[in-house]
Amino acid sequence: MLTFTLTTILFMAPQEPSQVSGSYRGPVDEAQIEMLSYGSGAPSPFGRTLSTPDSAWDRWEFWYENERDTLVRGVADFPATAVNEFGAYGSSAFNVKRDEFLLKSIPLLLEATLSDDAAVRESALLSLGRVAYPATTSFIVEALTDKDQNVRQAAYIALGLMSTAETSEVLMDTFNNSLDYNAKCFAAVGLGLSGRIDAGDCLNNFFEKISKKSSWRQSNDLIVASLLAAKINTSVDYSENLLAITRTMDNRKSSDALQVAAINALAATGHLKAIEVLVKNIQSRSEVVAEACIAALGRFGNKVATPGLIEMFERSNSPRIQGMVQLALGQIADDKAAEFLLENRPRVADELYVRTSWLIACGIAQLPEAYIQVADTAMFGSDFNKHDDADASRNNEYELRGAAALSLGLFAKPAAYATLRKCLQETNTSQELRSYIATALGMIGTDKAARVLLENADYFNDSVTSRRGFATALGMCTNEKANAQLAKMLLHDDDATVRWVSAHAMAGARDQQSLEQLVSAISEDIRQHKASDRIAHLVLGLGYLGDSHRGATLESFAANVDHRQQNEMLTCLKSY
Repeated sequence: MLTFTLTTILFMAPQEPSQVSGSYRGPVDEAQIEMLSYGSGAPSPFGRTLSTPDSAWDRWEFWYENERDTLVRGVADFPATAVNEFGAYGSSAFNVKRDEFLLKSIPLLLEATLSDDAAVRESALLSLGRVAYPATTSFIVEALTDKDQNVRQAAYIALGLMSTAETSEVLMDTFNNSLDYNAKCFAAVGLGLSGRIDAGDCLNNFFEKISKKSSWRQSNDLIVASLLAAKINTSVDYSENLLAITRTMDNRKSSDALQVAAINALAATGHLKAIEVLVKNIQSRSEVVAEACIAALGRFGNKVATPGLIEMFERSNSPRIQGMVQLALGQIADDKAAEFLLENRPRVADELYVRTSWLIACGIAQLPEAYIQVADTAMFGSDFNKHDDADASRNNEYELRGAAALSLGLFAKPAAYATLRKCLQETNTSQELRSYIATALGMIGTDKAARVLLENADYFNDSVTSRRGFATALGMCTNEKANAQLAKMLLHDDDATVRWVSAHAMAGARDQQSLEQLVSAISEDIRQHKASDRIAHLVLGLGYLGDSHRGATLESFAANVDHRQQNEMLTCLKSY
């Protein structure tokens, strides 16, 4: 009996977040401090009074950081499209060729899987998955028995990213037959990342069985992982089984995370009946369900939802709901949604979340009629009508101006770089605002925008916050000099979060020079048996540099999922 109990505890062990240091999801710690230390109705150290303990989460930054990778890279592409018909990672002269990348990187990545450091082994496996060279499959399978759980999880993720018949068979066998609960959860993640039809069929069979089970209590994380996998892997039609799950969900006390995941998976099907169910549930008495439906309908851009979303905005007194509806309408961006956004410009007296969400929604929808107001708000803050540099109360409005700056990036108008440059060079501009100005310049993506970033690089040196935004921006520039600066940050910055963000940003670089520098640095560190966090970041960056996918894959799991949900499975997935 004791043996059985110990075995059960081992098999039901919680998921292990990534062990690669520096994982960054936005100012989460700040909001948690705000809620825990100050509570309802108390003055906040960040300049506002909290109306409810939960209002600390009502900030556009959380929405952005949760969606960042899909906004920057786009949604997952199946099949992978990063390598062009000429066998190169892009059409520029500086882009590296796939064959040369494999020749120089694979031996190093395989050697890194043997490291004594579990974080380095994890990074190496994730990178092998992203590079997706089938000949390395046996090494990844071998890592499924690694002594460290984070490494085993990375191996399942890598098998999914590899997306071959062989790796899919391993994942399906684990998902269907393993006694290790955590392995089953990450096999589900792998099935989602594969984008394959056989993997989708496997998930669909699971949904059919689970909808008929009397209790989900013991399978919550597995169901959440499977639903999120279905959101990513849309190769088959899950709508019938997902509709059955949602009907069952209504009759039992399902966890918030499970409800949110089910709603996202249902929206991703694009099935008309599914959309009708979600539109109906915008009016749900459950705040979790209503908000998840709003976000999902926006994320998957179905114009059938526009009238229901507008009605919800007009009926609700919740700034959070109104802000979420605006973001959803911006993503749908049909004529009715655009008309409503333009006719309902927020007032200065409105809640900050409503004002910032409107700015970002206009940028997502690229509404030309709103452009001047967005640009003036980025420059002047609340006093955008005054155009008075001396009197504008803009230094303490980084949240409002940051949202406007990001919106300018989403508009992607080449001329916006001049406004952003002026904002960047202001005296006493906050580091948070500089971070989002940098991101916006990266989104514009022109050589002129890249030049503004590089010529003003010193403005980002003073804080970790601004350097993270700078690194993200450099990765979007597709510019040789920007690539060189990004590689420098990954190689030499002394902050783990900056290196982690720089590693992710390598997905936009794809250049020969970065490959040479990373290979040289990793080789030297391995040869000298150096033990440092930097090695894991360099190995991670090498994988992003050679990622076979153009869009975000693993990072898409957390996208559109309520950032306030903190169950173990979601927390783990967000850490990647």
